[in-house]
Amino acid sequence: MGRPSRRRPLDRGRALAGGRDLPASGEFLEIETPRRIVQTWAYGRDHPTLGRRQTRVAWLLEPIADGTRVTICHAGFGGLREAAAEHAKGWARVLAWLQAHIETGKLAGA
Repeated sequence: MGRPSRRRPLDRGRALAGGRDLPASGEFLEIETPRRIVQTWAYGRDHPTLGRRQTRVAWLLEPIADGTRVTICHAGFGGLREAAAEHAKGWARVLAWLQAHIETGKLAGA
């Protein structure tokens, strides 16, 4: 089992939502190296379907025979089904980009 880490700010980043570039930020809530990361996530401007509601993202990393299984659990949509569905599609794209990068060593769009 990894050791827990204390909270610290997540470097600000950017996200693309509905063709809009949105500043995003959050805080690492839990880091259990090498198995789990939990962070908050919030946009700095109104997201088209989520507004500025803060959500929570958990990255779960599980060793498997030929690599690592990455599972993302994004919660806190509070009944905003359209926002939850959009984010699920977005995470599917992110995981596909991550897999392609691992397999080819190239960044998405590069």
